[in-house]
Formats: sequence, C-alpha cells, structure tokens
Amino acid sequence: MKKWEIILASLTSCPGVERVEEWRLREYIKDKFVVVVGDRLLAKRLEVAHATYGEVERFMEYLKRESPLYKPYLQ
Repeated sequence: MKKWEIILASLTSCPGVERVEEWRLREYIKDKFVVVVGDRLLAKRLEVAHATYGEVERFMEYLKRESPLYKPYLQ
C-alpha cells in the first residue's frame, strides 16, 4: 500500500492501520480522495465513495500484477 501512497484508516483499532476517532472524520478526510469500505451509510453521510470488500480485494489483485498501463505513473 505504501508503494502507491495509499493510507488506511479505521474507526476501530486494527494492527498497521491508523485509528481515527469518528468525531475527527470530516477534518481527517478533508482534501483527500476517500473510499469507505463496507459501510455504505457512512460513505453516504460523509459524501464520499463506497466500495465493497470484494471490490477492494479485486483492486488489490490488480495492483499486485504491476500492469505496464499504470506502473510508469507510480515511479
């Protein structure tokens, strides 16, 4: 994830993931591209994108392949 500068944050404690208190969410996501995973209602409330766990898993598999279509942009 760091290779692509993707930052993970969670409302609950999770090893290796930054924990964000719910009252800080709006401040924390300001001026960031945000995708809420698994909680469609939270995404709607924050007016940000939503993805299912399956969609995120497929996206991560895509990134692992290091397709030449996007690799030059990440270097």
